Amino acid sequence: IVGKVSGLVPVEVDDLREGDFGAWQGLNRREIQATWPDELERWHHEVEVAPPGGESLAQVAARVREVAGQALAGHAGETVVLVAHSIVTKTGIGTLTGMDPATWYELRIPPGSVSILRLWPEAHELVVTGLPPEVVGSDATPTLF
Repeated sequence: IVGKVSGLVPVEVDDLREGDFGAWQGLNRREIQATWPDELERWHHEVEVAPPGGESLAQVAARVREVAGQALAGHAGETVVLVAHSIVTKTGIGTLTGMDPATWYELRIPPGSVSILRLWPEAHELVVTGLPPEVVGSDATPTLF
């Protein structure tokens, strides 16, 4: 979709794949809570905790930092569009902007929404998160300075 609208050629980057939820994959919150209440609570507040057989948020964040570093090195001064699932987006925003890892889960990233970060070698800035896609490219898009 982004490629059609922007004219950009999409490149799949494996490190932006969704987090591995292990035994929790395909289950809803209530089902996870019924079997792993303590693990779920810890997963929400401790980025080193992984679902059984899955990947921790710290591991996801490490992947995102690597992609951001490559984008900075290979595309300096350019606009780069990354498309990812919610967990990857949350951990990316959190780790790249220096947020307390215990708060990453609190970020609300609606499906299909747009988040904008500015990345410089010396600083990373969160401009907007959760922007409805229908306003991107319209007159309602915020002006970014």
